Order: sequence, then C-alpha cells, then structure tokens
Amino acid sequence: MRSPYITCNAAIYPGVTYFGDSFEPIHDCLYKVIDRDIRDSEYINYFKEIVLKQADDQLKRTIGNSLELFATLAYAGGGNPRMILKTVQDLDKFNSSSVDIVIKDFYRNRIWSEHTYLGEKYKGHKALIDWGRDFIENTVIPALQNYNEIRKSKTTLESSIYFWIHKDAPETVKEALRLLTYTGVIRKIDAGIRASRSHLGSRYEVKFGCILSMFNNPNTESKELYEGLSINKYIEFGKNHSTYTNILELTNAIDDDNSFQLSVKAMLTKSIRELSLLTTWQIDKLEDHKILTIEDLYNKTESDLFESIDGVGPARARIIKNAVSAELLEYLSG
Repeated sequence: MRSPYITCNAAIYPGVTYFGDSFEPIHDCLYKVIDRDIRDSEYINYFKEIVLKQADDQLKRTIGNSLELFATLAYAGGGNPRMILKTVQDLDKFNSSSVDIVIKDFYRNRIWSEHTYLGEKYKGHKALIDWGRDFIENTVIPALQNYNEIRKSKTTLESSIYFWIHKDAPETVKEALRLLTYTGVIRKIDAGIRASRSHLGSRYEVKFGCILSMFNNPNTESKELYEGLSINKYIEFGKNHSTYTNILELTNAIDDDNSFQLSVKAMLTKSIRELSLLTTWQIDKLEDHKILTIEDLYNKTESDLFESIDGVGPARARIIKNAVSAELLEYLSG
C-alpha cells in the first residue's frame, strides 16, 4: 500500500467493519483483490524479494542455498507477509529441524492465541470467535487430514486444504468464519460454488501452515502436499451440520444476552419490515402470527417458526432467522 498513487483513509477489517445501510458495494467502491494465492507461479519469488529486502548478507546467502526450506515457510504463511517474516526471524538455524519446530509452534499455537485474543478486543463476538476456533481445530482440520491420508494411501496425487459451507448455514456460523478470515486462519476463496447435489455455498482455504503443522516433519511433507493441491477437492459442510448446534441461535453467541438487548434496544423495537432480506410474503406471514418487531423475531427459534406458521418449513425458518441474525450481528460489529 506504500504508493504515490494510493492513500489509505480508513482501516477496513473483514467481518468487523460495518459500512451502514446506505453503502452500495457496486456503486460506492472498487474491489481490489490483494490476496496472494500460494498456487500462483510467482508466489515464491514475490515473497523471497520481500524477505531479502529485510535480510542481512548471511541470511541472503542462506536462503539462496536453501530454497526448499524457504518455500516451506512461504507456503505455510498462506500469502501473509507478516507471518512469513515472523517465522523466518524465529528460526534458530536455517535447517530442516528448526523449520519443523517453528512451523509446529506458530501454526499449532501462536496463530490460535492471536485469534482467541480477538475475543478480548471484541467482547460481543467472543462466543463466535471461540466456536470458530473449535470448528476449525476439531472438525475441519482433522477432516482434511483424514481426506489427505486416504488419498495418499490410494496413491492419488491430489490433496486439499479447502472446505465448503452451504449458503443457508446459520448466520452465526458465517460470522464466525468471517472473523477467522480477519485473523488469517482461513481465507474465503469464492461464493456460489455448486457442491454435491447441486447445492450452492462458499469455498474457504485453511492456512497451509495449519495443515502442514500437523505432520511430524512438516518440511518433509510440504512439497508433496503443495504439489497435490486441487481447489476442486474440498470437505463439505451442509446447512444443518451437527457442529452448528451450539451456535445455531444468536442468543448462544452472545455472552450476556441482557446486556446485548440493552445495547441494541432501539433496533429491537423496529418493525420486521426493516429487514431487507425478508420477502413480502414472509413479512406478511410473520405479522399474521403477531411477530411484529425485530425483537419478536429474535426471541423465536427456527422450530417455533416452522411449527406454528403454515408454509414455513425448516428451510424457510433458517432463512428468516438468518435475516434477523445478520442485522443484529452487523450492528454488533459496527
């Protein structure tokens, strides 16, 4: 961003910054993708130049003689210059055993400490931040490890660091994932991707280092894992995956629900007609059942909706609840 042609007037934090109802992305901004994909052909050269600019003569010579070790550290960082520079600086010696120790320490422990600390800065998001960590550490990464091991045992060259989330997953799940992208543990690659049974969803990438760190010898495994990467191979999580249960309702994502309701009191009293994600039919149905305000809808569960309103099944109930959850989570972020 250090350029004579660019001035930074604001810090934009994905998943945390809220622009307001009047902001129209199509009209009010120009998207510039600055993510660095580890699959890009110039990826290693790009980061080698960054590191060499800050290296002394000894380190420059060492990197020149140990490009495979440097490549392991660069791929592990998943395109994040800060993480790559930090892990290079943390090496006791530029050798395989030292690289293995740093990768396992940084991507098993320190990257998660940073994510968990985010919950102290954004109190309203703490439950979402903690759930997101559990989801990636205890569900996504083990599933990817298992997938890669099975493919390897079948001598299939393909490997994966990718997972897919159904577009109708609970809004709380989507918010937890947005916060993980903010920390850099995962990266959202694209949306509207068709998975099995033609369902639509979003595809994410787990930090290469987080997967690599689970091996006993990360540097030894790095090249094979990287060369086998296929973006078309990913673990799927549907809209009702069992891991969503304890974060399904927004009330479960708020540490102190009474304090939350006080802080958003004015918004809770607004009409459900303020929720732009609801259709006219859905609003009419809710009003017929005396669900008139955002608070009325907030206090209903998905089960309450599809058990009491004709024409509203589990799928529509999820969409309706996501509408109110998205509105309140955006307020909490702003």
